[in-house]
Amino acid sequence: MLAQLFVAAAAFHAPTSVASISRVGQPAMMAKTVPFWERADWIEKQAAAAAASAAAAPAAAPAATASMSVPEACTFLADPSVASVSFAEKKTFLESKGVSAFVIAEAACTAPDTTLVL
Repeated sequence: MLAQLFVAAAAFHAPTSVASISRVGQPAMMAKTVPFWERADWIEKQAAAAAASAAAAPAAAPAATASMSVPEACTFLADPSVASVSFAEKKTFLESKGVSAFVIAEAACTAPDTTLVL
């Protein structure tokens, strides 16, 4: 058994010199030293996407300006300058400006007027 181990170890030939090992080329991952966000193709793709979204943005802008958020509606309903106006009149005004019924209902929950007419 010991003889078989000796024969098996003698059959193994390790390289005698490190200098005999040569690299053919760099691995594929090491060839690219520039991060992807600095590559020209990535920058061009991002510029094209930004131009496309900028071209589409003006068409969507008028719809966004007609809406009012719930905090803005709450601020309007609680404004002291319109404290003497009834909630029904405030609601009618907001509806005429294109504010959704949902936003008005949500803002009404925090309105100081106790006689709410939803």
